[in-house]
Amino acid sequence: MVHNSSPPSDEPRRRRGRPRAFDPETAPREEGKPPELLLPEVVGQAVAAGRARIRVVASNSRCIGLTHPGDLPLVRKLVAEGLSG
Repeated sequence: MVHNSSPPSDEPRRRRGRPRAFDPETAPREEGKPPELLLPEVVGQAVAAGRARIRVVASNSRCIGLTHPGDLPLVRKLVAEGLSG
């Protein structure tokens, strides 16, 4: 999903002239979990701002996401199963 809305009024902090893609203070979070970087939001903002273009490539492969440190054991298990099977 690409959002064409304008950026929030509190402009992200800049480093080397680029906006920060992740700010833990404003990032979405679930109760009891650390803040999460939502890749579709970051990509959508970059596309809307003209800083990026994307192309979707079809695949029959499974996607495994790693967004929280607690996801690591599951990701390791799924990768090991994929490599052994």
